[in-house]
Parts: sequence; C-alpha cells; structure tokens
Amino acid sequence: MKNQSVRNCDVPKINSLTPPADRVENRNLPLADCVPAFCRRTLLPVFIFTAIILGTVGYMWLTSPPVGSVVELPAYRSHNLGEGKPHQTLRGKFRLRSVGSEPVEFKLSSSCGCTSLEPRTGTIFPGDVQIVDFALRLGNLGTERTADIWVETNDSNQSYNRLHIHGICPAPLTAKPSSIDFGNVARGRQKTATVDLFAKGGHPLTDSDSLTFESSNPRIAVTSLRTASGALQLAVKLDTGKCDARIYGIVRISISAPDLEIRLPVRANVCGPVRVVPPNVALRTLGENREANFLVIRMDGQSLGSIRPLDLPEGLELQELSGPTDKRRRFRLLAGDHFKPNQTVEIKLRIANLEELVTVHAVIND
Repeated sequence: MKNQSVRNCDVPKINSLTPPADRVENRNLPLADCVPAFCRRTLLPVFIFTAIILGTVGYMWLTSPPVGSVVELPAYRSHNLGEGKPHQTLRGKFRLRSVGSEPVEFKLSSSCGCTSLEPRTGTIFPGDVQIVDFALRLGNLGTERTADIWVETNDSNQSYNRLHIHGICPAPLTAKPSSIDFGNVARGRQKTATVDLFAKGGHPLTDSDSLTFESSNPRIAVTSLRTASGALQLAVKLDTGKCDARIYGIVRISISAPDLEIRLPVRANVCGPVRVVPPNVALRTLGENREANFLVIRMDGQSLGSIRPLDLPEGLELQELSGPTDKRRRFRLLAGDHFKPNQTVEIKLRIANLEELVTVHAVIND
C-alpha cells in the first residue's frame, strides 16, 4: 500500500527548456532592478566620480597654454596684394598671437626697401594679439614687385619665419624681351634686336593705330614691323659709330595713353674690332719670374693673323701660348728684375690682318 501511494502522487513535471514563471516575469523589469543592490550602492558612484575627474583633467590639459614663449603665425605665409597703379602703395596686415605661458618678443625686417612695417618690434603678452600693418610700393607699368618679411621671435621652435608679399602693376601691353643688352659690339658694326608686343591678357598686339614709341638715344633707332600672322613687332637697331663707348638708352612704348607707357632699356659696349682681356694686367712673382697672362680676341670671330709687339721695353718678354690660327690668342708677359715696384709699362701689339693696334697696360708688382 505504501509503495502504491508513492506511485500515485502528483509530482509536477519539469521541462528543462521552459524557465520558471518568476524568471519569465523578470525579463520585463528595468535594468537598474536587475543590478544587485550592492553594485548600485558602491561601484556605480565610484564609476561616475572617476569619469568626472578624468574628464576635468583632460579638459584642463587640452585647454592649458603651452609652457614658455609660443607664437601663433598667420595661417597663410603668402599675401597677394593684387593690382595697382605705377608707384602706388598697396597695404595689408597680419597678426601675431601669443599662445604660450610667457610673453613673446618679436622683431620684423624686410628684404626690400619698397616695404614698410609697423610696428617693427614689440612684446606680446600671453593671450594677446599684435596686428602688424605692412605696405608694398609698386614699380613701373608691367612690373611685379615681391618682398619677404622676416619674423624673428624668442619662440625656440619658430625663431625665424618668412612671410611673402607681392603685388603687380599691370600694363596695357608687354614687351618680350623686357630689356636688350647687345653686349660687346665691334666698332663700325650694326646690331638689330626684335621685340614682340603683347596686349593685356597675353595676346599678340595687332592694332597699330594707338601704338607710339620713341628712343631716348639717337644711336638707338626703333621701327615697327608686322609678322605674317599680323602681330606687331619693334626692330631696335644700334648704331655703334666710330668711337669706343658705352651706349645706354630707353625705348618708350605706349598704347591708348602716353601716361601708360612701358620702358625698354637698351645697353651696348662699343669697342674696337680687337679686344685685350684683361686690358690691365699685374705681373706678380711666380717662381723665379714676375709674369701675367692675357688674351687677344677678334670681335667678329675671324682670324687675327700675326700679332707682334711694337717697341717692347727692355727687360720684358712676350710669349705666345696658343697657335697662330686660334681665334682667341693667349700670351704671357714676363718681367726682369730691374723694374721698380709698382712701375706701369705700356705694350702695343700690331694685328696684321686688321692693321690695328691694341694696348696692354702692365703693372710690375713685387
């Protein structure tokens, strides 16, 4: 009977896959009710307090100024001041900021006398800003003026800094080349150079009605030409004349208005058909002799033929170091012992092919 009563007891069946009813109800509870009371009372306040402390320290570290003298320079190191009229003064400004814990000492200088700076020196206290006014004076028409501003400070990491400024004075036309240098030109020869003209925007100049030009030197003649495409050019012709001279002149070119002219410098050195380089030599003691070397050059590049000295002073010896067919003839002059110190001697050389005389001045040194 006893075993039968046990067999007939109502024992609840437990399904391992089905959670108890109380656990099912807890799924809908708030998260705070699921955290043990001990954690809520101890760990959560500690976590919040630690986060506040770390955030405060991080903010102070990020916002605190660097230690020492630290300068903040302009973000852009190049300043374009734009366009202006001839000799106009263009102005601009930039700022220097002291972002360190100590004052910044600064000193300004420029690479060109065409600039002005105000102030040039000063002290910037921590957190303050110094406004620097600068000015750039433009040149003639068709020129661009550039300059560098040097900023010297007591910031060890930025002790010397460069800022670049530039401005332009546009012209209604430009000339290429902008200057002409004929160099050494033999006496009696003619030299001509061609100048291309361009309108504003870089297009070849074609309208000749408003074009005017003139030369300041009568030995520099200017005429206008027109290419096959219709573009205008100027032919600059040099008249060397019969005397040795240095020729310099200005060709003034303008369109539309005389006060908007551009200037084209022209240079030339007129000399004889034969040159001595250098024309003055100093004989210095080299070993047992006092000697010096010089060159004789024909300007047109042709052969010189025989070169012989006329009435060479006693005690001087002339040696040729090149061949008789060379276009650049090299000579060596040697002096004896009987010449006085700093004595000047004149040597004349006859060029057979040109019937020309050239002179070499020699100074005898100790």
